[in-house]
Amino acid sequence: MIFLKKLNIANFKNLKSVELSFKNKYICFAGNNGVGKTNLLDSIYYLSIGKSYFNSIDKQNILHKENYFNLKGSYSRKDENIEIFCAFTNRKKITINGNNLEKLSDIVGEIPIVIVTPYDNTLITGGSEERRRFLDMIISQLDKNYLINLVEYNRTIKQRNAQLKILFENRSKDTSLIEVYNTKLIETGSFIFEKRKSFLENFTTKFYNYYSIISENKEDVQIAYASQLKNNDFEEVLKSGFEKDLITQRSNFGIHKDDLELFIFEHPAKKFASQGQQKSFLLALKLAQFDIIKEIKKIKPLFLLDDIFDRLDKNRATQLLDIITKNGYGQIFLTDTNATRVNDVFKKIGKEIEIFNVENGNIINN
Repeated sequence: MIFLKKLNIANFKNLKSVELSFKNKYICFAGNNGVGKTNLLDSIYYLSIGKSYFNSIDKQNILHKENYFNLKGSYSRKDENIEIFCAFTNRKKITINGNNLEKLSDIVGEIPIVIVTPYDNTLITGGSEERRRFLDMIISQLDKNYLINLVEYNRTIKQRNAQLKILFENRSKDTSLIEVYNTKLIETGSFIFEKRKSFLENFTTKFYNYYSIISENKEDVQIAYASQLKNNDFEEVLKSGFEKDLITQRSNFGIHKDDLELFIFEHPAKKFASQGQQKSFLLALKLAQFDIIKEIKKIKPLFLLDDIFDRLDKNRATQLLDIITKNGYGQIFLTDTNATRVNDVFKKIGKEIEIFNVENGNIINN
C-alpha cells in the first residue's frame, strides 16, 4: 500500500504555506466551498502525475503575487520510503529522492492515484477527448512504453498538421514529409491501439461488476471501444484520406479519434442516462480504474474523492465508501463541506477518519 505521511505546500493556488502529517488511512479536508479543500487534493494529484488535475498550465497554479510554487510529499511505498518534490518557477522541476528526472513524464506511475471530482461527469456527457484522456491516464500509470508512444504520436500529429497547412497554403504537391510522419503514426498508433484494446478487455469486466453492484442489477449497460483502426489498415486509411486531410488541414484518421462509447439499455448514456445513472457510470469507471491499477501494479493507489456528499445522494455516497473501505483499498483522501456528516458516515461503516478543517488556505487538525 502507498501511504502519504507528510505533505508540504508553498504558494500552490490559494495555499500559501501548508505542512501536514497524516497518521490515518482515511483523511477528510472539511470546510466551506472555495477555501482550498480541492486544492489540497490537487496538490496530492500533482505529486503523482506531475501536473494539476484541473489546470495543466503551471504558471496559473501559482499563488497570486508569487512567482513560484513548491510541493513535497513523503510516502511509504511497500517496504521503502520515497520523497517526491515538484516545483515551478520559469520551468518545472521534479525530483524523486533528490534525483532530478530527465523526463518529467517519468513521474507517472511512481505513486499510482485515482481521483473522483464533480467535474468528472464530462466523462459521461462530454466529447471523446475526455474519455481518451481518462483511458490514457490509466494505461500510462501502468505502462511506460505506452506513455512514450503516446507522447510521440501526439507530437507527430502536430507536426503532420503543420505540414498539411504548409502544403495547402503553398499549393505544393511534395508529400515526402507527410510520408515520414505517416510511418511514425503507423508505428506508434498501432502500438497504442493494441494496448487500448487489450486493456479494455480486462477493464470492462471490472466496470460491469461495479456497475451491477451500484445499480443493484437493475440496469443493462455496455462499453464499446470505437476506433478507426478496428476494421481498417492504418496505412491505407492515411493514404486514402490524404485529400480530406489536405483540405481540412488536419489529420482526420487515427487513434486520436478513438472513443469509449457508453450505453444504457442500448442507448447512448450521454443522452439517455438519468443523473443518478450517470453518477453510477462514473463511480463504476473509477472503481474499475482502481482495481486494475492495484491488480497490475501490485500496489493500492491513493484514492481522492472531492465533494462526493454534495454531488451524490447520501445512500450512494455511503455505498461508495462502504465498497472502498471493505474491499482492500488503500489510503483515501476526501473533501466535504460538513465535517459532522463525514464523521457520522464513517461511524456508520465502522471506520475512523482523521479530519482537517480548512479556512481560507489554513488547515487545522480536529
